Amino acid sequence: MTRRSNKDNLVEHPEIDKLEKQLRKQKAQEMADEAARAHAAEVARAQEEGRDPPPPPPNPQDPAGDVNAHLKLEHLQSETMTLPMLSSWIETLSIHHHLQGMTMRSSLRS
Repeated sequence: MTRRSNKDNLVEHPEIDKLEKQLRKQKAQEMADEAARAHAAEVARAQEEGRDPPPPPPNPQDPAGDVNAHLKLEHLQSETMTLPMLSSWIETLSIHHHLQGMTMRSSLRS
């Protein structure tokens, strides 16, 4: 990263950049650890109260949120797909399918 010095000359500061990068990584890890601790406490509370535990927090490494999506895709690619299987798979993954359901629900209200 380039920063301005006292004389307004552009100067490279690789040491500062390296430290900032380490700090960002450390902060992200601390936030993930805190989320894991909070989830563990909530699971323990739920078990004590006799109710179902909450789902795990989303994985920041997986922005899509579905940890098993890649495994499902590999499984589907590894087997021979029939036309009904392919059609069903496309429907479940299609956003159009979800939007169509929302449209149907809104038309029922009117």
